[in-house]
Amino acid sequence: MKLLYKISIFFAFMFPADNRLKIIQADIMQSFEEDSNPITELSGNVILQKNTLSLYTNKATNYPNLNIFKLTGPVTMIDNFDTVKCNNMTYFSASLDFILATGDVNFKKSNQLIQCDSLYYWTDIDSGYAIGNVKFNQEKREIITDYIHYKETDGPKGLSFSAYQNVSIVENNRLIKADTLTYNDYIEIMSLKNGGTIKEAEKGLSGDEILIQYRDTLLVKVDISSNAKAWQDINKQISNKNSNYYQFRNEMKSKFISVNFEKNEIKKMSLYNMAETIYHVSEDSLLVGTNHASGDTIIISFENSELMQIQVIGGGKGVFSPEFENTKIDTNITYKANYLNYYVDKEQTELIQNSVVEYQDIKLNAGNILVSWRENILNAMKYNDVLPTIYSGDAEPLTGNNMTFDLVTKHGKINKGITEYNNGYYHGNKIFRDEPDIFHVKESKYTSCEHENPHYYFASNKMKLIGNDRVIAKPLVLHIYDIPIIGIPFAVFPNKGGRRHSGWIMPAFGTRTSTGTFFQKLGYYYAPNDFIDLKTLIDFYDKLGLVINSRFNYIKRYKYSGSISTRMNQSLVGKNILDLFKNYSRQFNLVWNHSQKFDPSQNLSINGHYISNSDFYQSQWNDKQNQLTQKIESSFNYSKRWSTYKNSLTINLSDSYDLLAIIKKEENIYGDKHFLVERMQALPNMSFSHSKSKLKFGNYKIPFLEDIYWDYSSNLNNNIRKGWKFELADSNWVDSTNVRSGIRHNMSFSTSNKFFGWISLSPRISFRENWVNQYTKLNENYQLEYVNNFKRRLTWNSTFSLTTKLYGLFPISIGKLDALRHVLTPSLSFSWSPKFTEDNSPYIQAFPDTNLIHDFFYGTLAGATPSSETKSIGFNVSNVFQAKINKEDNYSKIDLLSWSLNSNYNFKADSLKFSPINSNISSTLPNGLRLSLSMSHDLYDINTSGHRINKFRKFPRLKSINGGTTLKFSGKQFKLTSPNIDTTEVIIQNSESKTTSDVWNSTFSLRYSFTPRIQQEPLINFWVNSNIDIKLTPAWKMNYNVRLDLENLELVTHDFTFRRNLHCFEFLFEWTPSGYRRGFYLRINVINRDLKESIKLESRGGKSFWQ
Repeated sequence: MKLLYKISIFFAFMFPADNRLKIIQADIMQSFEEDSNPITELSGNVILQKNTLSLYTNKATNYPNLNIFKLTGPVTMIDNFDTVKCNNMTYFSASLDFILATGDVNFKKSNQLIQCDSLYYWTDIDSGYAIGNVKFNQEKREIITDYIHYKETDGPKGLSFSAYQNVSIVENNRLIKADTLTYNDYIEIMSLKNGGTIKEAEKGLSGDEILIQYRDTLLVKVDISSNAKAWQDINKQISNKNSNYYQFRNEMKSKFISVNFEKNEIKKMSLYNMAETIYHVSEDSLLVGTNHASGDTIIISFENSELMQIQVIGGGKGVFSPEFENTKIDTNITYKANYLNYYVDKEQTELIQNSVVEYQDIKLNAGNILVSWRENILNAMKYNDVLPTIYSGDAEPLTGNNMTFDLVTKHGKINKGITEYNNGYYHGNKIFRDEPDIFHVKESKYTSCEHENPHYYFASNKMKLIGNDRVIAKPLVLHIYDIPIIGIPFAVFPNKGGRRHSGWIMPAFGTRTSTGTFFQKLGYYYAPNDFIDLKTLIDFYDKLGLVINSRFNYIKRYKYSGSISTRMNQSLVGKNILDLFKNYSRQFNLVWNHSQKFDPSQNLSINGHYISNSDFYQSQWNDKQNQLTQKIESSFNYSKRWSTYKNSLTINLSDSYDLLAIIKKEENIYGDKHFLVERMQALPNMSFSHSKSKLKFGNYKIPFLEDIYWDYSSNLNNNIRKGWKFELADSNWVDSTNVRSGIRHNMSFSTSNKFFGWISLSPRISFRENWVNQYTKLNENYQLEYVNNFKRRLTWNSTFSLTTKLYGLFPISIGKLDALRHVLTPSLSFSWSPKFTEDNSPYIQAFPDTNLIHDFFYGTLAGATPSSETKSIGFNVSNVFQAKINKEDNYSKIDLLSWSLNSNYNFKADSLKFSPINSNISSTLPNGLRLSLSMSHDLYDINTSGHRINKFRKFPRLKSINGGTTLKFSGKQFKLTSPNIDTTEVIIQNSESKTTSDVWNSTFSLRYSFTPRIQQEPLINFWVNSNIDIKLTPAWKMNYNVRLDLENLELVTHDFTFRRNLHCFEFLFEWTPSGYRRGFYLRINVINRDLKESIKLESRGGKSFWQ
């Protein structure tokens, strides 16, 4: 003890009383020098002290020159209420005293504890750094990080700090993580940078930068910037059949999020800029769907940390996706509005201002909409003059003051509603929607007038609308200007929007001297679907009898279509109409038309025609056009194309029947051996063709044959001719049924080459070979007879053409005209065919010692054999005159005039070798003026009988001339200033005086033809057609058509048409003052397509307008 006392006294003298660290105690002290630096080592129960700071260790080394003490072994530092324990410590006592503690450092400061690998501690400023595996415990807070800098404060926590790398804080069951985190205890703000998260049980926040505001150590606000997100994890069942729970996440994100807390629990969350939420909707614990909402701003409210309300402000829109097994809603629901409020506890969404909800093919627009997800009900209300309107598919919208709609049953109710449906408007105090296209309307009105107070309407206490089908009403009263006109207790009328629909066809009534009292076109139209329909019409005349017309149509799109029509005439025999079904004659016909497309390369068409009597079309029942029918024809046609190989095949069966053959036979005015044909049949005809192709020889290339083209066709004809032959000797007709068959082959070779770059040369040679199984010959009595044997014939001909184009340019610049161009196209064509009936020809029958020869192919399907050589050359000159127009440096070309001439020279003719010269001139000028002129001139003179003689004229002789033109005119814009008021303007809105661009327009067509004749007056035709449209007023329109014979100064025909749109009505008056169509037709009808035939007033008069 004496020794220890002495050492302590020695130290006390060694280190006088100053402000430096003092050695209070040590068991051993050693002093030595190292590199001229004094060093003192202390060991054993070492105690060092400075003011309130005390250090306890087993070993300490002092470096006086460096003002450093190094303490090793377990070290304890006590400074007032601060305690540091570590493995090693370095004390620095330069300007500011601080220590560096390393190795398992524990720093306790009042109610705070720091554990780390290294600690820097300043004794004078109460600040420090903790480095490596830092664990910082404060009251209700634990901080874990790689590095932290702290400083004592007078704030609620007593410390401010900055932490870096792998920072995590646990406080009040909340986990905060960041790369960089600072806390200012004076203002109680914590800042997370470079990405941070805040997590609580099953919820969290994240973002690039986060600010956390405390007040009295309680969390009050969190602000998140950039990539701000929030989430909440929930556990729900996905099926009643599965008791397991699955985790789902409600998500919220935007560019900026602000979260407010109350009593350390979340109260409100605000999302700004491109805000978006995904919320999982549940009923009890069962997931029923997902609600995805977005907008400019979203505010989310909480109570007791439970989500209560989601508000979307500005551009709100969302999608509800149902969990199909857990809800009756089977399709996504999309919605949008300026503002959205979703009440979680009530399971309701409120859409405010410009609201829209879309579900399946249903769309609801309204001012405000309330959606009850629990009941699947929409309630739509008026707001800012925006009325609730519902759209369904292609149907017209329904509108009302307020509206309720069931999303599951698709039933709805509308108060004071109006809808436009298939061009009609339905008004009602209450409208109930039963099915997607079925509506029940109470105290209803139906009209096609869109005015709020319509000009006409049908009123009914109860009305049922079946979409695209019909309207049922009871009772039904027609009102015009709110005045009841007529009523019926029950009514059904069409609601097809102009599309076809089944229903009765109302007849027209009248009387004529020839037919008596009649009704026409009473019938029924049956259209059960889009593929078939049937129309039946009945005409009745009390002096003639009964006519029934029926037509059945069928179609399958892109496959086939056709019709079957029939007409039955039941004529009265006698004069008593009561005997129509006792004493009568009956005729009928049947017509079938069918067209079918098997694929793009195969087609089939069938046309069948049957009549019960040959004089069916000549009866008095038919109109003039049908009475001119002399033949009925039936046919079957099949075609197939092989486009790749340029081949095609056609098969044809036909039957042509002459209705007048029996009548001609009874005339008995024919010469000997005269044939009278009653029926011609083709059973069958077949045709095969190969279109133009290059001539090829496998893989071999022959240069001079590369530009040669060939084509081929073959036709099989098998014709049956049925009729009679007149035998003059017996004055009797004998049967002349004849069957003729034959095959015709055609093949040609052609080429086209250009020489010298401007002359085109095009030669062509064509071959025709005929095969027949029956030919004719003359017997020893020189009488014609048929031989049933095979015979063939080959003939050919050739053509050679030469053409070129020449261009001329005239640089004439006048106004927009920049130049004139002349295109001249001359061409020559030479044709030659040899004579095939020489004496040694196999195609003729020659009789020695006579000049008589007979063509074996005479009277066959092959036709007569060419018996003379033909050799001719054709001339053609085409001229086109064009104008080049410059419009603001944009050039265009206009054809002003075209003029062509052609003629022919026959080398083999004995005389009159030149044919007439034909010329055609045409021109289309601006403003709709079209001119055409055709002429024929002959180079040869004529004799007094008008026949051509082989003598050239000095000037060509005019044979004929035809010319015509079409002129179009239109009136310029003018303003109506008449003070007179149209009396019909009372039902026309906005029809006051106005300017119109097309007041009138007119088209005039003139045609003139002149043909001179010898010793007779020339044939002259000169007529004009005119069509004039005039707007008499903005509402009245008139059309006038006239045809004039200017040569004979006669009015051929003319008629007037007056039209007037009376808003929802239409006025039409047609008048033909003279001619065989003289008469008038007056009609006033509703414009609506479904009602125009039901609500109309008609009147007819004259010869033709009775029909």
